[in-house]
Amino acid sequence: MNGNIEYNYHSNSGDYATSSQNLLEWQLKTSVNGSEDIVKYSIASNLLQVYHDGFIKEARGRISSDGKRIVLQ
Repeated sequence: MNGNIEYNYHSNSGDYATSSQNLLEWQLKTSVNGSEDIVKYSIASNLLQVYHDGFIKEARGRISSDGKRIVLQ
């Protein structure tokens, strides 16, 4: 086993959700009505990245040291 865990869900309409994680990062991908969203988090770099169809830039941030806030960059 390589330490990766992945969960997948596909609906009859074509929507889907995929969640994957390992010891250093996790990722969530969803697609609803053809619009895809991706959220990634790296534990090693404490970097949260969010992508959404229709937006040119990704949103990036870091989790605060107390774990209660996301500080956007």
